[in-house]
Amino acid sequence: MFKAELTKIEAKSLGSTFSSDDLIIVFHIDGGDDRDPYFIDGLEFSSTGDTWDLSRGHPYNTQVAITLYEDDIDSDNEIDTVEITDTSATTSTLTITDGDAEYEIDYEVTDEGSTTAAEIAHQDFVDSNRPGVWSKIKKTDLTTNLDLFATPPADQDGDGTPDAFQLDQGTLGYCSNIAVAFSVLWRQPRRFIELVRAIYEDGEFLSRTDEQSISSELLDSPVPSGIDSLEWLVSATMEDADNWIDSVTADDKQAGAYNEFEQYWLDELAGYDNTSITDDDAGEATVRNKSNTALNNGGTAILGIHADMVRAPPAGFRNSPGGKSANQMVLNHAVTLTGNFQTTGANTQYTIHTWGSQVQINHPTNILNNYLYDTVAGSD
Repeated sequence: MFKAELTKIEAKSLGSTFSSDDLIIVFHIDGGDDRDPYFIDGLEFSSTGDTWDLSRGHPYNTQVAITLYEDDIDSDNEIDTVEITDTSATTSTLTITDGDAEYEIDYEVTDEGSTTAAEIAHQDFVDSNRPGVWSKIKKTDLTTNLDLFATPPADQDGDGTPDAFQLDQGTLGYCSNIAVAFSVLWRQPRRFIELVRAIYEDGEFLSRTDEQSISSELLDSPVPSGIDSLEWLVSATMEDADNWIDSVTADDKQAGAYNEFEQYWLDELAGYDNTSITDDDAGEATVRNKSNTALNNGGTAILGIHADMVRAPPAGFRNSPGGKSANQMVLNHAVTLTGNFQTTGANTQYTIHTWGSQVQINHPTNILNNYLYDTVAGSD
């Protein structure tokens, strides 16, 4: 694993058609199609020799692709793409040209050996001297939990369960948000760290197709009781960016569990090529099969359920959960499937993440349709 530390960008020549439009830098790691959440904007140059400090490290195995845009991030405004592909420690310079304008980016590559990409991204966040834009959240509250959840060893606290499963909605009704966040953390820990850093340091980030920004009301809102800072920052950001009418604050403690929201954010945050919603109209067996296929392809599946599926002990699953008849049951919770549905005899077993823990479930297959309503499945 290598780390590319970008140090500065300098205008060597502004060219005859120079304008004062902002320059923007976007990153792709290891040939991936999906843009990194972090980007650099607001780079303005008034004269030759002007420089901007970049001070940002990027872990990679094969390459870091750096694309420069003028004013907006779209193909019409793309200036050029250059790549860092060094496989040994070095200090070097990349040159980007735009007509007769020329910019140079200085960088340093270090060989990080067996250090994981998540560990490199986490340490770079810890070492960053950039202040956060969330006035009521301490950076150390984020980095401490990121170290536990996203960097090896997987079970630092020794309780037998991977620490990522401690990601928790707490007492707030953000089950869909946490299910999406956990899906990214579980499958793409480096990307999750970069996402949290971009949200905290910049109050904006790049998702798969959009530039997402966070309202000033949320940035100035305290963390509500009943949830930790990390989970609030990510969950509230999704809710705020998805809400076109009102900003989200600490007073908004309940969000709807709905599959369109989950599919959108799996697309945008996890960057999966294939996402789908399958509800129980297609048959409960189809819901299970779609979920298993996503997991087998390295993706994830978010299940829409009645919460008694989690709360009732394995021996106590009933045809009328919570004393309700089947036609009174409603979808009221979202969980992430982490272990395939497996049917043995009359029972079905599977593993989920919910409420900050890993839950193993084993109950009669013939009553599963009383609990399971849909799956939002995503994979490449």
